[in-house]
Amino acid sequence: MRFCGSCGGQLSPGAKFCTVCGSPVQPAETPIQAPPRAAASASWEQQAPRGVRRRWPLVLAAGVAVTLVMVGGAVFVALQGGSDGESVGDNGVAAPLVKAVTSEPEEVWDWRVPHQDDYGYATIKVVGDRTLVGYPTDSGSLVTALDDQGDTVWEIEPDHLDWLNAAVPGTDNFLLGPYEDGSGIEARSVKDGSLAWWFEDGNAVAETEAGVLYVVWSDYDEEVTDYTQELGLLDGETGEEIWTDEAEAWQVHGDDLYLTDGEEVRSLDMASGEENWSIGVDVDLDVDYPVLTLAAVKDMVVVGGTDRAVALSSKDGAQLWDQSLGSDESGPYRATSHLVYLEQSTDSEEFEDGEVRFFDSQGVAGSLPVDVDDYSFGSSTFDMGGVSYLIDSNNGLLYDEDLKVLGDYPGYLTPVSPGLYSTDEDELSYYEIGTSSPVWTLRLDGADYGIEVAPADGAVMVHEGDRVVRYE
Repeated sequence: MRFCGSCGGQLSPGAKFCTVCGSPVQPAETPIQAPPRAAASASWEQQAPRGVRRRWPLVLAAGVAVTLVMVGGAVFVALQGGSDGESVGDNGVAAPLVKAVTSEPEEVWDWRVPHQDDYGYATIKVVGDRTLVGYPTDSGSLVTALDDQGDTVWEIEPDHLDWLNAAVPGTDNFLLGPYEDGSGIEARSVKDGSLAWWFEDGNAVAETEAGVLYVVWSDYDEEVTDYTQELGLLDGETGEEIWTDEAEAWQVHGDDLYLTDGEEVRSLDMASGEENWSIGVDVDLDVDYPVLTLAAVKDMVVVGGTDRAVALSSKDGAQLWDQSLGSDESGPYRATSHLVYLEQSTDSEEFEDGEVRFFDSQGVAGSLPVDVDDYSFGSSTFDMGGVSYLIDSNNGLLYDEDLKVLGDYPGYLTPVSPGLYSTDEDELSYYEIGTSSPVWTLRLDGADYGIEVAPADGAVMVHEGDRVVRYE
């Protein structure tokens, strides 16, 4: 398993760029080892770029209707549903939280996975009244759709691609993508599994009501300092290309897309690709290892290079603040609805314990200590009841928007309304916000790699051992 040397995000096999911060991936001879807690097994996702992808065959990736997102080791889930809250993926796309199972769950049905490789894993995704199960076989991969009774509705062997990606909001389609190094987007109908459209160039990085955002990743070359990437928007129903553009770093926020090449920051209307505003910002890059990141939150968009980070008003691009970066700092990265953070390097051989610095539209808003010998800071965020929360699942901590610790938990945290699911090895637990004792705990029969969890409204789907189980 490899991790980004810049932000600590998990890298997919053959990746040329980190899907969290956009940094080029260093050669495989110098892999970054997983932080101890980040190596624990759980569902990955959603992601999509700017989301960290745990790219197994048919792994769920970033999306809006259904999302399991791993951000710097933190895992959270966002599925379709109507509830008082939403989670925001590291690509900036928001999705409503599902309604939790708040009392001791009971098994409703199970479905045996007919084909499994030596690792014994399958991935699951809930889309409407369908449960999609993706799993590898000796000859490739299969996707099976189950109804709400656990009966098979259809089964397909994908034509082009290997892994189960995200559902496309506002359509009946879901996406498939490449497992190993490669590109392409395959859209299929949730209803019957039929091919809806196929886009050969690029990788899906965000699924929104406006369409499917794709990026054509540049080839990594340590001598190159300009990593301009082609990106564009596809119609989610037909796959027709709506617009194209170029950037080195980007992030979605609401109905807008923010782009930068290190010299200029632009705001585009996501649906049309038309420019809202643009402003010149010169952020220097290290010629040996270019790192350019961008984070967009409620009131500001922040772009950072190797020496400084600059905050601009998301409304009109007016400069808000200019912050020098330490030699071991990277970022910015999105923290909560109004905060971004800068993180010190987690290379424990060179750096002592450090801190994560947080900024709002006024400047420095606070900091948190980081023990680099134990973990890298893994941030994901969700809003509930008008309050913005921050999860650091690498350390099992939940913070409020004032960076006050609300709880310390044993596993990966998944926000659901009105609480949290925690997956820890072969246990799944539900906690109320701010409490340290679980309301209920399920002890499951996990495979060697752990359990796979996909929450749905009032239910939770679990892959344990050789079966997929629905609990309510």
